[in-house]
This record gives sequence, structure tokens and C-alpha cells, in this order.
Amino acid sequence: MYSTLFSQTFFPATTTTSLRSPPPRSFTIRASSSTTTTTTTDSQSTTPKLNKYSSRVTEPRSQGASQAVLYGVGLSDDDMTKPQIGVSSVWYEGNTCNMHLLQLSEAVKEGVKEAGMIPFRFNTIGVSDAISMGTRGMCYSLQSRDIIADSIETVMSAQWYDGNISIPGCDKNMPGTIIAMGRLNRPSIMVYGGTIKPGHFQGKSLDIVTAFQVYGEYVNGSVSDEHRQNVIRNSCPGAGACGGMYTANTMASAIEAMGMSLPYSSSTPAEDPLKLDECRLAGKYLLELLKKDVKPRDIITRKSLRNAMVMVMALGGSTNAVLHFIAIAKSVGIELTLDDFQKVSNEVPFLADLKPSGKYVMEDLHKIGGTPAVIRYLLEQGFLDGDCLTVTGKTLAENAELFPPLSKGQDIIRPIENPIKKTAHLQILYGNVAPQGSVAKITGKEGLYFSGPAFVFEGEEAMIAAISEDPQSFKGKVVVIRGEGPKGGPGMPEMLTPTSAIMGAGLGKDVALLTDGRFSGGSHGFVVGHICPEAQEGGPIGLIQNGDVINIDCEKRRIDVLLTDEELEARRKRWSAPPYKATRGVLYKGDQASIIGGVIEFIKELHQVHQALESQKRRKSLSPSPGPSPKTLQSTVIQLDNSSRIETDQSFKELGASCNSSTADVEVKISGSNVILKVISHRIPGQVAKIIGVLEGLSFEVLHLNISSMEDTVLYHFVVKIGLECQLSLEELAMEVQQSFSSEAITVL
Repeated sequence: MYSTLFSQTFFPATTTTSLRSPPPRSFTIRASSSTTTTTTTDSQSTTPKLNKYSSRVTEPRSQGASQAVLYGVGLSDDDMTKPQIGVSSVWYEGNTCNMHLLQLSEAVKEGVKEAGMIPFRFNTIGVSDAISMGTRGMCYSLQSRDIIADSIETVMSAQWYDGNISIPGCDKNMPGTIIAMGRLNRPSIMVYGGTIKPGHFQGKSLDIVTAFQVYGEYVNGSVSDEHRQNVIRNSCPGAGACGGMYTANTMASAIEAMGMSLPYSSSTPAEDPLKLDECRLAGKYLLELLKKDVKPRDIITRKSLRNAMVMVMALGGSTNAVLHFIAIAKSVGIELTLDDFQKVSNEVPFLADLKPSGKYVMEDLHKIGGTPAVIRYLLEQGFLDGDCLTVTGKTLAENAELFPPLSKGQDIIRPIENPIKKTAHLQILYGNVAPQGSVAKITGKEGLYFSGPAFVFEGEEAMIAAISEDPQSFKGKVVVIRGEGPKGGPGMPEMLTPTSAIMGAGLGKDVALLTDGRFSGGSHGFVVGHICPEAQEGGPIGLIQNGDVINIDCEKRRIDVLLTDEELEARRKRWSAPPYKATRGVLYKGDQASIIGGVIEFIKELHQVHQALESQKRRKSLSPSPGPSPKTLQSTVIQLDNSSRIETDQSFKELGASCNSSTADVEVKISGSNVILKVISHRIPGQVAKIIGVLEGLSFEVLHLNISSMEDTVLYHFVVKIGLECQLSLEELAMEVQQSFSSEAITVL
């Protein structure tokens, strides 16, 4: 029961040592001088304006039409001065993770009203990963995260809401809502929809992954079709997100540790009455955030992101956390890298005996103290930064002072003296299969090394068909599923159906699986995903053939195919990109967005470079360039069309020098006292400024830079003035510029 008074965080007063029944929880609101500064009549008050966004449409006389609509939806004169709160729900009926969120949003709405604010509910979309898994519907899953973020940002910005409470349910919902909050940077709280209770059949606990894995048992002849059907019917007994430490619970618990949700939000089950209490209380907490002007970027910091990563590692969370937290960090202007995850993985032990690799589910964790008890333990052990601010208005350490500890005698969270694995399960692997990195999920139960011949499939459907016919033919092999990356999939679908079929067939220790796609949080076994570059873009995974021996060494963090560089290069020359699978609709737009997005980022960088050049010219008081006029430059720009190959004009080849590579073709010619470099880049460089630095280091002065682009090719024209100290031939200059492109860690368009 929650107190109707409000001034501070709610915490359970008692706990229990029993694993079989939930602890009795008496929630109280404790008075604190640090949190009682609610209102004041002092004319010098520093309390911020609570409706500073909505006042844009409620106050100006020129916004009469805006005000008419607000009166029309039921606002009174007094309401026009109150803060307006967007309550965004990912409710829809077709998914157990989301089907109850409408009821939760109603409770949030009531709480916002009780706090004296104006709630406006709106919905965004969701995709059921469980329903779409194993089909092309999964191509739509990851992009749903960005649609969620875009739609919340759109409504909040267009409607001028002062704060946000979002209620997500399924996997991509959580990062989608947090990304929107980070972009908006208005006081916000995430209320997780909660986890599902386990199902039961023949005395065994079931969940959604059981329903996936039973197919592998069936094709292996271990169970009958009737048994398979009974497992499926009993795996999802009601509302809530998938019960293990899969992607939904991974993201929810990590976001709680990051500070963007209230204590217990991630571990309270969906159908527990405490979930409704949390929803009603969220409005009061949001009011305090408004009064203190605490925004997401005050909470989501590099330190709090590390707290989130620690939680993922300790609990054995999903590989999806890597790409989601990189995107969340970007939304608040922080750069997070694969190496950041590896560093945390090296420092944090794997402690939680939770599914998919373990025994227990999230409801079991709830019964022994929930996520706050885990946070308290990790703080005590020095793994978390307790100074990070949270949506309670207090720090993580201040909250933890009131958390009850983990129940005595529990065996879900191991002590650090006896971890499941001394380092975390998520490992970032590099090698000639994944030169730009990959994400492995290695709990240690599968071993740390695997070597075997490649068993290659163009897409997961082909693999499922093969294992359905002869599961034992997979034994001892490294399964390679390719063409499932961001562009190849498209959309980077998850490979839970293949991993579940492998585990269900009893091959978990006898098969490794590699893919340029993703893995579900429910995947386990010897699995390596996110292999980059992907096959669609000419990555080495696309060059592997059946029978090639692949070594995966998790201690050395290497993944290599035993082929010489010469053999790989010979295969690369024979390789041609397959056609894109999507030619229209939202998946096609997603493909194009990845290209256009890269170009936009490049153009932003180019603008910065241009400003730097102009500043340099002003400092040196340069006279107008004696080089080619704009008209001459324009005449040399190649008109790019939709053809896959761009033909260069013959004059460059006759009068200059060239240097070609898979990254950039560089051609050079003399024009009076200047040099024109034409760079046809097959990828967008990360830092154009570096190339300019290379040129200036060679005694060239950059006078002008032009850019054109089409599809996966970008054309640059550098006009540079030859310095007196330059001793390079045209061939040497071309080589230097080409190397400056290829040496970058470049994002493939």
C-alpha cells in the first residue's frame, strides 16, 4: 500500500527469506527537508516555470485556436496554467507484453491528475518479437524502436507537453521511449509494463523460450507433437513481458540502474497490484522533477550509462543491450562504443542464475528483493557509481540506503566470491571474420573455445529447413547465417528460432552459430552476432564457404576463418552484392535512411570543415584562389546516376595519376598552379578533417572542397594549392590521399 503523502522515494519496509512467496511490502513516504520545497510565496523563489513548454500555446493571445482546442477537450481556465504531461503508451492488443498497458496508462493518468497536472494520453506502435520471430516480420522489429522514439518526440514536440511518462512493454519499447526522452530533454519517467508470470505444464516452469525450444525437441524426436502443443498452450499465462533475463527485462533493469525509472519498476510483475501503485505514483515524482528542473540529460550521463552496462553484465542480459545503449547514449550526445562494453565486461562478474542460460525468471528475482536489492548489493561491492542522480530526485546511493537486501538463503544472485563466470558473458570479438567487431554471448557453460567447419546458410529460413530435416548433421559445425544484417535482412532480425532449434535438439555444446543479424535476449549457446561488416556490404562473413574452418577464441576475443589474406582477396574479387530484398515500403525506406543518414552526418561534418577553412582564410588574409573558377569546377563534377558503377572522365586518366582501393579511388591532375583531387569514395570517412590535415602536412593548402553523392558512392573535389616544399609526384599524392581514407574506421553506407 502506498502512502497518499508524497515527499520522497517509496521503499518496502520489510522483506522475507522465503523464495516461495513474495515479501510483504509496506510502502511509506518518508519526510525529508531536502524534498519539501514544493511551493513558496517568496517573490525571490527560484522554482522554475512548470508549464514552460505548454505556455507556448496556452498563453499568447495569438494562439487562440490552440486554446480553443484545449477548451474543447475539457480544460478549464485554471487548467490553462498547469503543466501538461504526455502519457505515452505502447499499448496494443496483439501481444502479451503490451495488452495491459492501456490499464496502466489510465492509472498513470489518474496519478498525474492527483499531482495537479494535466495528463494527455497518446499511443505509439509496437512489434511482438515473439510473434514475428522466425519470419520476415522480424525485419520490422528493430526499426520499431526508432518509430517509437520518433513518434513520441513528434507528439511531445508538436503538442508542447512539459513532461513525459512512457509505458513500454516489449523489447524495443524501452529503448525507444528512452531515446525519445533523451532527445526531448524534458522531465520524464519510464514505467515498465512488467514481466509475465511463468506458465506450468507437467510440474515444470515454462516461458516463451520453452515454446521456441520445444520445436527442436520435436524435430529431434525427443517429444511428441501433442507434448509440443501442450507446452505452447501453457507458456504464456497472462500479461507481461517475456519472463527471463531476455531483452525486455534486460533493458528495464538496466534503465532502472541508470536512474530513469522508479525503484522496483523493472522487477514488479505486470499483474502484481504494486504495478498499478507505481503508475499512480509516477505523476507525483514527475511533478518533483519539474519543480527541480531535473531532465533526462541530468540523469543519463557517462557514469549512469556505465551503471546500466554493469547491470546488464551482472544479470546476464541480452546482446541487444549493446546496440540499444549506444543509441540511447547518442540521444543525449554521449559516444558509447563496443570497447566501452568490453571494458565493463572485463571488470564485472556474471552473477545471476536467470533464464535463458539459468534456472530462474524475473518473478523469482522479485520475490527475493527485486532489482533494488541487486543494485544495493552491486553498490556494496563497488561496481556501481552511487552518486548518479535518479528520477526519485535522489542519487542511486541515497535510494539504496532504504532498499532491503537480497533475501538470505537465495541462490538466484551469486556472491562475487562464487560467480557463474568471473567476467561477464558479453564479449566483443574481432578477427578476419569480424574486422569491425561482433558481439558474443558466452556464459562459460558452453566453453570458451570452439573450432569447426563452416555450415553456411543464406538466411535463417534455409537453416531452419535444414535442421528440421537432419538436426544431427549440424554436430561439430560452425553455423553461419548471413544476409541478415541491417541492410541484408533488412532490419537486422533476431535469430532466436535457429538458436532455440539448436538448444532444443540437444546440440548446445556441439554447435556454434555466427550471424550478421542479431540475437534475441532468449538466445543462448555458443553464439556470435552483430558481425560487422555484414555480408550485404561485402564483409568477410559473405566470403565464407562450406567446410572453411572457423576458430572462435573467447579468451583472446578472436573470431577467424583459417584462410590466407590472398584467398580472402581472391574471393572478394569474385563476390558481387546480392540485390536488396526490400524495393518499396517502410523496409526500403529504412535501407535508404541508413545511406542518407550517413550522408547527412558527413555533410554536417563537411560544414564544420568549411567553417574551419573560411576561418583559416581570414586569418591568413588570403586573396581569391587563382585556381579553377566555380564554372570550371562545376564542369569537372561527375553527374551521378542510378548505375552501380561510375565512369570517370578520360581526361583525368590521361593527364594525372590514380590510386584505387575498396575504400576510395583517388585521381589527381594539375590545373595551373593548383592540383585538383577527385576522390570517388565507396564509403563515407569518419573525419574529413584528417584528410585535410594529411594534405596540409604534405605542403598543400586546401582552397576549395565540393561534394556530390548518390546511393553508396560519394564524390569529393579538393582544390589545393601546391606548396613550395612539396616534393611528391602525382602518383605519391594519390597514394597518400587514398591511404588517409582507408585508414579510417569507416562506417559503411
